[in-house]
Amino acid sequence: RCLSSHGNQISNEFVEKLITSSDPAKLIRASHFINRRNIPSNLKNLHHAEVLKHFGPSSNDVIPIPVTWDSSCSLIERIITKEAVHPIRHWLQAKIRFSPHNRRVFALIHKSAPLQPLSAVHVALTNHIPGCLSEIGGSIDDSQWDAEYDERLLSCESFEEEPALDWTCAIFYSISTLPPYLGVPLGQRQIISAVELLQKELPTITTFSTLSPIPGFCKWLKEQIKSQSISVNKVVQDLVMGQIPYEERQLVLQENFDTIHQLVARYICLEKRNDQPLKCLNKVTNFHVSNGATIHAISPSKIKSPSLQNWTRSFGFMANYKYNLDKLQYNATQYKATGSLDINPEINCKLFG
Repeated sequence: RCLSSHGNQISNEFVEKLITSSDPAKLIRASHFINRRNIPSNLKNLHHAEVLKHFGPSSNDVIPIPVTWDSSCSLIERIITKEAVHPIRHWLQAKIRFSPHNRRVFALIHKSAPLQPLSAVHVALTNHIPGCLSEIGGSIDDSQWDAEYDERLLSCESFEEEPALDWTCAIFYSISTLPPYLGVPLGQRQIISAVELLQKELPTITTFSTLSPIPGFCKWLKEQIKSQSISVNKVVQDLVMGQIPYEERQLVLQENFDTIHQLVARYICLEKRNDQPLKCLNKVTNFHVSNGATIHAISPSKIKSPSLQNWTRSFGFMANYKYNLDKLQYNATQYKATGSLDINPEINCKLFG
């Protein structure tokens, strides 16, 4: 029943189907699949645990790779088409994402299916931790896409040069698991492997952080106001309920900034799931703190008109989850055991005064 003993008989086509299946054991046990692909019949009783042993994230056959504009077109296309956080709509956007100047893209692949990325992370190289997408440069936010700006950026002489050696921060601004991959999340492995590759290439980088959306905040706040669990002034209530005219919403946000900022901090740091009270309600927060990240900062958009998507989910606010490498294991263990979070003291002051 050991997969390794049948390595010569398992085709790359089968491996690709296997790693993209949410129920690989069921796939293998399907006799028609085994018969048609000449898979040994004694694999019919294979269990999911054994599939994970040989093909799972900890397998030596699952490896991280850098992806550049010179990589396989098929590999790049699959990463682009599956990008869900900040969709890529134009080749200029794609070229900037995969540029050697101040961007990196890393993917996890299985050696037997090298053109099928399992997950991908997009990284911006900076000298500070940005609070919004506009600080990274290039048109990441599709609703703010500026073709002329991107063309000017690509035409700069320095754009195609080797990257500067003085970058100090790596900002993970998009993390996507592309297929289900055996029903196992790959985010943590993807981030840690990207950190390792970046440290080897650019030793000056010592800060690793995300720039993450805050989905669900506006929906949560609306529900809290409707149920009278949270009391806010009439203007904020109208803003949340969508009753403020488009052209006035930024002014209302600025005038009530402290109130909304505190509510965003509460949503990220204090609100838990009803069915699993140790876990954060926000899925993005839960993902990063499960990896051991620190909740570092919560920042508003610095552009006058954030994208409709970013506005409707969080009024343009975004979060930074910082990956302090020497604290990850401890933080992750504490969160799993007690639900406790490692939070920047400045955010704690926002929450508790």
